[in-house]
Amino acid sequence: MRSKLLEDIVLAEMELGDANYDELEFKVVLEFAENILLNASNLWRTASLAQKQRLQQVLFPEGIQYINGEYRTTTNCLLFMQIEGTEITKEGLVALTGIEPVFED
Repeated sequence: MRSKLLEDIVLAEMELGDANYDELEFKVVLEFAENILLNASNLWRTASLAQKQRLQQVLFPEGIQYINGEYRTTTNCLLFMQIEGTEITKEGLVALTGIEPVFED
């Protein structure tokens, strides 16, 4: 019975290790995506032609159009659409005391 319990413990530890690895891998992917989105302009400036084409393909999957002097896209990548849909709320902010400057929204 003890050997069966030890086997179960080893299997459970292996499953836990796999789950931790998956979580770590997911975090790494998210951090990489965040880095690309927050630094897209810097990446563009320093990228080679091939890298610029790939970055453009990822960020603007249906390409970029130049119409009437403006650059336009028909669709953006999913990440930009997610950002676009988020609203910034002012919940949890401290109340103004009356001595700081007030800015219009």
